[in-house]
Amino acid sequence: MKSIVILKNKELISNIILLLFGIILLFFPIESISIATKIIAGILIIAGLSNIIYFFIDKESKNKMDTIYFLLSLIAIGVGIYTFIRPTWLITTINIVVGLLLVITSLINLKYLLKYTTKNKLWWVFMIITCLILILGIIAIINPIKVASIITRLEGISLIFDAIMSLLIIKKYTKLLKESV
Repeated sequence: MKSIVILKNKELISNIILLLFGIILLFFPIESISIATKIIAGILIIAGLSNIIYFFIDKESKNKMDTIYFLLSLIAIGVGIYTFIRPTWLITTINIVVGLLLVITSLINLKYLLKYTTKNKLWWVFMIITCLILILGIIAIINPIKVASIITRLEGISLIFDAIMSLLIIKKYTKLLKESV
């Protein structure tokens, strides 16, 4: 029974943390993205620096691969520093690339849908979905920061609901355990 109480307490703490994290993502999406991006930048800088230090410490194996890793480490440090200074560039770039992929694939899908509409009775459903994907891709290209903000808020809402559901399940499970004893 003691292990169940410990497990319950761990679950309570982790779900309260998830709930708070969800609230932060919901109300501070851009700041949350900025902090996460700066953490990624810090990891890039640390990884690059550690590879460069290792390059100079390891005197035995100076081959072409080590030189390539050295150059890649310099690039990682540069990208990390730039990302730390301007954290929104990474999110903007990612959303624009995703938006371009959505636009390209939806245009290809539209081409095939128009070509083979007579072979499928539900062609109009696929047409609506493809057009929605096309519109979302265009929005991601035009306003990538707003899209990132919306996605972050949706993630926050998901975390809040997940934490609340888990807390309710823990409460119900604890009640059932007490009744069975």
